[in-house]
Amino acid sequence: MKLIKYLIIIIIFSSCAATYNTIEHDKIFYNQLNQYDNIVFSYKTDAISKNIRYNRKVRKNNIELISIRIHNKSDNELIIGQDILFYNREEKINQIPYENVIEKTCQIAPIYLLYMLRFSFVWSGSGDNDTQIGISPLGLAFGLVNTIIAGVSNNKFKKDLIKNSIENKIIKPNSVFYGIIALKKENNLDLKIVNLTNHIAKTSILNINELIQMNDSIDKSYDEYFGRIKKELENQKLIEDIKIEKDNYENGKLKFIGIKVKHKYSSRKTSWNQIGTWKYYYSNGNLQQIVNLDFLCKFYGDIKIYSMDGNQKSFN
Repeated sequence: MKLIKYLIIIIIFSSCAATYNTIEHDKIFYNQLNQYDNIVFSYKTDAISKNIRYNRKVRKNNIELISIRIHNKSDNELIIGQDILFYNREEKINQIPYENVIEKTCQIAPIYLLYMLRFSFVWSGSGDNDTQIGISPLGLAFGLVNTIIAGVSNNKFKKDLIKNSIENKIIKPNSVFYGIIALKKENNLDLKIVNLTNHIAKTSILNINELIQMNDSIDKSYDEYFGRIKKELENQKLIEDIKIEKDNYENGKLKFIGIKVKHKYSSRKTSWNQIGTWKYYYSNGNLQQIVNLDFLCKFYGDIKIYSMDGNQKSFN
């Protein structure tokens, strides 16, 4: 009987409701640092590591909560989502909605009311046992206290995520912004930012998207198209380098052709970025697909697909 009592006591005290401590960004050591001209970006994973119970549930659900720090050293306001974009290696991030994080992470407060149940074990001389269930005043008090603690802690966690939301937040000139990003957990996280206000107005990049697409009325060949874009982008000082990339089938027929550039507006500053109109061909030489990309390497407009006999099949 003593052993059972000790086990019950251990279970009770190891299952107490967890408290939640709010995130203190100024006490976090940000070990990832990236400089983008007048913007310094850094981040730290395990943003709620001090809250062991919450952090365990976050990781169990394959979620990574990341604390970010952006120091805007420029004289301009920056709006996250409009002027500042986040990338993980080569891809724009898909942030997990805070509501989903809260749903999967918060404690189930009412479950602690089960402590009010009193279990009595009765053994007969023959070795049979019986279990009697009743209401324990001490268990009721213990359950109510833990239910309140869990509810308060959950509320603090929700408020902390909302307070640290990055959605459409404005970063004032010469100021520091802190926030939390929720992502699907990955082994090789490498967060970067794209600064659309870097050197030129954001609208300049947006306006260039139409210009860099191939126009059959003025571009008589792909070489002419490449020359036109190269001249325009170099005149506006938007690129570091530009080239045509293509490949052929074993029979010598063109497999694909497109334009790549290096510029400062991508998270991949030292890498080549696909832009403009890319054409893909079947091995018989007929056009297979036309894909248009904007200046930030995102799909722009429709994708035209053709059958092998040369007839247009669909727009996607």
